[in-house]
Amino acid sequence: MVLRFPVRIALLAGFGVAQIGEFSFVLARQGADAGLLTGNELRVFFAASVITMFITPLALRFGPGLAAGVSRVRSLDRLDSAVSGGMAAKAGHPDPQVVILGYGVGGELLAEVLREAGMPFIALDLNGERVRQARRQGTPLYYGDVTSREILERAGVGKAMQVVVVLNDPRATLGAVRMAREVGPKAVIIARARYVGETAALLAAGADEVVAQELEASFTIIERVTREARLPRLGRGAPLPAGLEVESAVVPGDAWIAGRSLIDADLRRRTGATLVAFTRDSDTAVHPSPDDVLQAGDVVTLVGTEPQLSAARALIATGPAGQT
Repeated sequence: MVLRFPVRIALLAGFGVAQIGEFSFVLARQGADAGLLTGNELRVFFAASVITMFITPLALRFGPGLAAGVSRVRSLDRLDSAVSGGMAAKAGHPDPQVVILGYGVGGELLAEVLREAGMPFIALDLNGERVRQARRQGTPLYYGDVTSREILERAGVGKAMQVVVVLNDPRATLGAVRMAREVGPKAVIIARARYVGETAALLAAGADEVVAQELEASFTIIERVTREARLPRLGRGAPLPAGLEVESAVVPGDAWIAGRSLIDADLRRRTGATLVAFTRDSDTAVHPSPDDVLQAGDVVTLVGTEPQLSAARALIATGPAGQT
């Protein structure tokens, strides 16, 4: 906290260093030999050491969730805001149209595009040195924990049109999406995930769209390999259109496709889009079997042009030609 880190990070650091280290055993033995510790005190020390060794793995396993819960306490949330210092936009500063949560490579590139387009934005990050450098260059980047309600409120998430979450920490990404949805119920939230399996949880937390690096990287590699090899076709014969897009969507409870197998849905022939994967709970099926049956709540990943994806969305919801 003295180093101006948020409560959540301070708690995680505390969990990480709570265990009595090996060097303490050396000191305790030397203390006992020098008569500074009695036999009973040494036994108490050893017992405490064993207890901390037992607790530490549990603290590291459950600590992130506990820290995230504690950091949502309103008084501690205000402490985060005070620690972050300089978070509030200056008087007369326009409300941001876009709030960027995370300022790594992806966040910095997005900020550059928004700056050139003249679109007001604000970015948040926990890297103090990065914040200082960006502020010297005139970039509206502020120090703050993106899972904090107080910080997001002061950043203008409640009035922003879009919130983009580009963090490297999956748990922080989930917490940021959930809190951003509470603070900005009308904002369009776009989140980046590392794996397809994280998509369902982020959508359930309030994200409008999730971009999985796993899929995006795979399709980029496929596109480049087929281009270099001058292959006219991709996979099982599907064309590789110039406007190829990847989209993830949740199967609603009343969807026509819920309870139907992929072969019955015949999505590719009817719409031109290809269902390349679907996620159920935490399990992801890549290149699923035609006999796989989709269920309500599944997150499907589709590939195709925008018209094909639009037709696929309509088919999933209402069936062919409006069939229910």
